[in-house]
Amino acid sequence: GTGQVMRSTRHTLTVGGPIAGAELTSRDASSVLAERTERRIEAAREAGFAAGQEQTLAQFGPMFDSAVEHLVEFRESATDIMARDAVELAVEIARQLVQCQVKAGDYNLERMVRGALDAADVGRGDCSVHVATADYEKLQSVVFRNGTKIEADTEMNPGDLHVATSRGLMVRELEPTLDAIREQLLEDLS
Repeated sequence: GTGQVMRSTRHTLTVGGPIAGAELTSRDASSVLAERTERRIEAAREAGFAAGQEQTLAQFGPMFDSAVEHLVEFRESATDIMARDAVELAVEIARQLVQCQVKAGDYNLERMVRGALDAADVGRGDCSVHVATADYEKLQSVVFRNGTKIEADTEMNPGDLHVATSRGLMVRELEPTLDAIREQLLEDLS
């Protein structure tokens, strides 16, 4: 190609032909220098920012990881505590409801006794059913099978009953039953 000569106030440049991607402008050296300086400042700014990020991560990354780990542990612990509290609350609500029903006499004592007799599996054998004095009064008009004797026990709570047979003693008490339910639910959480 044909050579072109560019003249500047300072330098003369001879170019043998067009250069791919080159642009000819009539800028002076100070504007080119200012542009290069601005690019270098921007590159240095970006490098400094990246170095600062790396240093911050190196310094605070382990603390952040530890904080996240503690948060996860706390969450798991809180979930366990909430589950246990839910069991405690549910059993306490059941206990209060049962106590209210017992105080109001709103429980089917005859069905409870018949259920206990069936569970004792004594058939037509002799047995004694021990109940609280107040429950004894309620059962006086109920006819049970021959050989079943209802007895008042001043030490027993209303709603509780003991069935004594030749095979042993079966105990059905409300409070220990609620406690056993509570323990089983808490064990199931573990």
